[in-house]
Amino acid sequence: MGKFSDAALPPIEDCLVQHIQRANYQAAIWKRATTPTIDSPLPTDHGWKIDEEGNIDVVWMTKKCAPDVLLKDCNCKCKTGCSTLRCSCKKANNQCNEMCQCVGCTNCPHESSESGSLEDDSEDDLGSDMKEENL
Repeated sequence: MGKFSDAALPPIEDCLVQHIQRANYQAAIWKRATTPTIDSPLPTDHGWKIDEEGNIDVVWMTKKCAPDVLLKDCNCKCKTGCSTLRCSCKKANNQCNEMCQCVGCTNCPHESSESGSLEDDSEDDLGSDMKEENL
């Protein structure tokens, strides 16, 4: 499989549906603008969400942008530890994987850090065996 980025994936139908719902909501508000009292639909039913502070924000998608198999194969080449949204994996809300060529990654799954600790434990065991032999 060739190399690709999640940014190269085409928009999905869900994004289009959310956009159409927002445009329809706006058109409905404008259509009612000539009446003294507007009976407006709920924005949360039309591609918008309300955050914790009460601000209205865009719902870009409600489904994943691609199957997990494709998202897993997206990879990065970060040189700064994958700690910002400049990292394509972090931006896609994915953890870096074995295909990534990043340096000093802070976005790796926990399994890789655990395997490193297992290697350290085995080295400690070897050191303790050598101490026992010297006694």
